[in-house]
Amino acid sequence: MSTILIVEDELLIAAEISQTLVRLGHTPLEPVDSSDEALGVLATQPVELVLMDINISGDCDGIAAALLIRRQFAVPVVFLTARSD
Repeated sequence: MSTILIVEDELLIAAEISQTLVRLGHTPLEPVDSSDEALGVLATQPVELVLMDINISGDCDGIAAALLIRRQFAVPVVFLTARSD
């Protein structure tokens, strides 16, 4: 099915998302926890979807990283967050 990049700074959450994607027949890449790592992966590997935590480390937060990803790689991004606001 789809190759999916998970950008999540909580290891347990990233692992659970990855396992769920495998059960659904997708191919998750090794999760990354920063905007810098995400952009690095996208520059070297084809990805069909990015699951992006809003609050991540790196040069920019998840929202700014998603804008860069859409502009540079034309890959859709779905936001994830544990925050209620």
